[in-house]
Amino acid sequence: MSHPSWPRRAVTATLLAGLALLGLAACGPLGSVSQVSMGEEFACARKADGTVWCWGRADSGQLGDGSRSHTAAPAVAVAGITTATSVATGTNHACAVLADGTARCWGYAVLGQTGRGIGGGTGEVSEVLPVPVDGLTGATQITAGASHTCARLSDGTARCWGRNVEGQLGNGTTTTAFAPVPVSGLTGVVSIQAGAFHTCALIDDDSVRCWGANNRGQLGNGTTTNASTPTTVTGLTGVAEVDGGGNHTCARRAAGTVACWGRNTEGELGNGGTTDATTPVNATGITAATDVTAGDFHTCAVEGGSVRCWGYGGNGRLGNGSAATATTPVTVAGLTDVQTVEGGAASTCAVLTDATSRCWGYNGYGGLGDTTRTERVAPVSVAGQPLVVKEVEEIESGGIHTCLLTTDATVSCLGQGVVNGELGNGTFTNSRLPVTVPSLTGVQTIAVGAHHTCAVLADTTVRCWGRNADGQLGNGTSSTSNVPVAVTGLTGVVDLEAGTSHTCALLTDTTVRCWGANADGQLGNGTTTPSNVPVTVTGLTGVGVLGAGLAHTCATLTADGSVRCWGRNADGQLGNGTTNPATVPATVTGLTGATDVTAGTNHSCAVLTDGSGRCWGSNALGQLGTGSGSSLVPAPVSGLTNAGQITAGHSYTCATLGDAGGRCWGTNLFGQLGRGHGIDVRTQAYPVPGPVAGQTAIAHLDAGTAPATNNGQHTCARLTDGTATCWGAAGSGQLGDGGDWTDRLTTNRKVVREG
Repeated sequence: MSHPSWPRRAVTATLLAGLALLGLAACGPLGSVSQVSMGEEFACARKADGTVWCWGRADSGQLGDGSRSHTAAPAVAVAGITTATSVATGTNHACAVLADGTARCWGYAVLGQTGRGIGGGTGEVSEVLPVPVDGLTGATQITAGASHTCARLSDGTARCWGRNVEGQLGNGTTTTAFAPVPVSGLTGVVSIQAGAFHTCALIDDDSVRCWGANNRGQLGNGTTTNASTPTTVTGLTGVAEVDGGGNHTCARRAAGTVACWGRNTEGELGNGGTTDATTPVNATGITAATDVTAGDFHTCAVEGGSVRCWGYGGNGRLGNGSAATATTPVTVAGLTDVQTVEGGAASTCAVLTDATSRCWGYNGYGGLGDTTRTERVAPVSVAGQPLVVKEVEEIESGGIHTCLLTTDATVSCLGQGVVNGELGNGTFTNSRLPVTVPSLTGVQTIAVGAHHTCAVLADTTVRCWGRNADGQLGNGTSSTSNVPVAVTGLTGVVDLEAGTSHTCALLTDTTVRCWGANADGQLGNGTTTPSNVPVTVTGLTGVGVLGAGLAHTCATLTADGSVRCWGRNADGQLGNGTTNPATVPATVTGLTGATDVTAGTNHSCAVLTDGSGRCWGSNALGQLGTGSGSSLVPAPVSGLTNAGQITAGHSYTCATLGDAGGRCWGTNLFGQLGRGHGIDVRTQAYPVPGPVAGQTAIAHLDAGTAPATNNGQHTCARLTDGTATCWGAAGSGQLGDGGDWTDRLTTNRKVVREG
């Protein structure tokens, strides 16, 4: 039989320093976890540093990272949450209390459960990024139900918001509230916990008061009548902990016994029967419980380091080796030294005293963490999670692959490799996580094209790998290579730029050599003949910075900051006032003082010494950032100041700022601008720069080089803490976050490696 989903209360655990919860080892993104909360097939954890990380189901944005991408590994950071003191998950939303007493919520919002929702927020059915709860201050703890949320305040009162059809907000009405309302007559609140459609509070006299749905007696007041204001649970004293399930509630007494009330069809009250109870009944044989959790139709308690569960056994959620229902407690197989237990809608996890974890039950979204989607009737170890790649020196976005240079002078690549061997590891396979390019050491810099990559070594020679149909590997052949090959006759290289199907190198003598496709003159040697070995760009010396696009190339000159471009010019991307191609460098009209230059598919841009930007070429999708039409000569980028570095992809552009922020503009079909979620955000063209959502620590940006394909639009950033993050198209795993193939709309998922 199937059962509805239910919300979960948060469990706080004292964990070993430096380790993590749910098998996410200290080396992973979730070190020093102090609290975890389980929702419907997703979970969120609060770290000791005040950040919140979530994993699992995400179709309503309940991971809070700006996406709707399910992920079992790795967990993703909730955007902008850095001072959380409490976290809670509901059916498909989540909330956190911050150190200043305010709260933020994210996920499904149509019933007001985020505190802003449809009625007062952004107009979104779901909030994929955290939004502030309107008017809430002084909060110390938060809890989430199926479609409502409640918070305990520092003065011992409580506020609730969201769905209220059953009176679960406790304010004497059944009217949904899109902002917090006071729970009537409730003071002395020690903790508050939400069930699916009811809420309970532990009071400072060790009693419990509940309100909301009562169709199965879950309020414990001897009736089955809903209550829109708090009612006292009958005959219950000495309570140390309370937890609300789907249609039942359980309490742990300080003496170690457990009492439950409400629905009992599956034996979830643990008293040996299947008859509902409108007042508390004792779970059989539980005398020394140290933790209790109420699931949807099951309950578990920690006792003597073991876990005992009872109720509905479907999906293996009781963990005793079967899927059979049990009306009295059964022992979970093979578990000792358990610290806390946490029940989900159809699964359960236990945290051991060594800070490792075992999970069992439903696994349809990989929520058990054992790298499978197989149901487990007994505990399995939660697999180690990928590690965030740190000490990144450089990250470069290609068409549908990405490569990283780390401070140890080695290179790792990820994304598509199945066709052209773009990963350089000797295979033709894809990877959603970085794989090391073997036998490549002493790397100084890298350049990534649409389907190939090149690296400058310490001896100033160059190695390239990947697609070579146009000679872009420069080794004198047109044969694809899945391992690095030496570029013929090339030394003295200080920098590289890779276009879609050509490559250019800046030499120590400030001249430039290029190789590969040349149908439009992008090699700059006065011909349109391709070359599988380097050729000299005609008449070009004193070069400072290179930029390579689809079929054109640009360079700055150090003497005056002027810019020269060559190759395709159908859209004016050479900036010389014409649409005529150039097989040798042509001067960009009226441009001096350029400190950086970049070339996209059909446009080019530069940053000037004053931090402003200039772009030229096609502006069909807003890629010039001027807010107006296309331009054959440089035009000012609207509102761009304090820019440091600029990068162009297909029909979009991004720039770093002096304050470590970022701005992007142009097409956002795949979320490549990193602007977060919004109505039609993936289809709009943004004609002027806007901020990269949730990111203020950008050291360097790189836009993908591919043309407009379903997989070729992504952006990556190296952050000031030495990590890297990518966003946009994910169809070939090129974002490196280990997640699924769904596009990412924000920057919160960092590039990871397997631990």
